[in-house]
Amino acid sequence: MFIKKVKLILQSEDSECGQACLAMIFNYYGYGISLPELRKNHSAQTGGTKVSYLMETCTDHGFRAITYSLTIEELRKL
Repeated sequence: MFIKKVKLILQSEDSECGQACLAMIFNYYGYGISLPELRKNHSAQTGGTKVSYLMETCTDHGFRAITYSLTIEELRKL
């Protein structure tokens, strides 16, 4: 099985970890959306990124976003 490597995108600000993750996901799937572009169009909130922001950004770029609430043990079983 071939697994495509994900290009690492480092965050510049403490509050843009979610944007950096989304940029990596978008680029993995060939969308070519950069962190500066996400920063420009979807500014991060002070104190961190809200799940609602991540979902909105995903849907704005054609992705379907679903949230789950799991314990560490449940996550390990996935």
